[in-house]
This record gives sequence, structure tokens and C-alpha cells, in this order.
Amino acid sequence: MTWRRAYAGLLSPALLAGLDVARESAEWGAYARRPPNGHRLIVACIGDEVIGFGRSEPCLDDDARGAGEVGGLYVRPADQRPGRRPRDADMAGR
Repeated sequence: MTWRRAYAGLLSPALLAGLDVARESAEWGAYARRPPNGHRLIVACIGDEVIGFGRSEPCLDDDARGAGEVGGLYVRPADQRPGRRPRDADMAGR
């Protein structure tokens, strides 16, 4: 539900209220198990608990072929601190 707080004021309340947690979870699970070609996913965990992720995807700009761009970045609010990774987090990439 954190994304509802993160996007409040940027997206309409009706759109945010209409997002289906189960569907979003299933879609992210499928993405994490098999990211599309050229996509990268890094997951931050403390123990067995996921606290954040970052993902990149290929840049489609003609003048930046072979480069990537950030497609998503999220850290749960309790673990957000400027300038460093979350304390005690383990990082795993795919």
C-alpha cells in the first residue's frame, strides 16, 4: 500500500484506489522470476524480508544504444535514508 502514499497527489485517487494488490503482486512475481531481455532487477532484503528494489531497462533513445535507464526504484519508507543503502540490507540481482 506504500505506493498509494507515494503517488498520492500525482495520480488520481480513483486510479490509486482501483489498483489491485493481488494482481500487481502476481505481475511483479512473474517479472522477478523472468525479467525481459535487457532488464535488470536488484532486490534489497533484510533477512527474508524484501525492503526495496531497483530495476533498469534498455534505453530506446537513438543516441544511447546499449545504455540502460532506471525503470523503477523503491525502498519502503521505514528504510529510506539519504546517501546510503538501507542498514543491514543484502542485495541480490538478476
